[in-house]
Amino acid sequence: MRFKDFDLNLLVTLDALMTERNLMAAGRSTNLSQPATCAAFARLRACFRD
Repeated sequence: MRFKDFDLNLLVTLDALMTERNLMAAGRSTNLSQPATCAAFARLRACFRD
């Protein structure tokens, strides 16, 4: 994993996702739209090569 290119704002999305255990609920708790939440989650998956 490259930390140089890692967006620390994605950690907020990851925390919400781990807390809510639901993508839509995580989006609501972080005040992001469904497409923005999905895009952030896709970027997280790319960073962690999941």
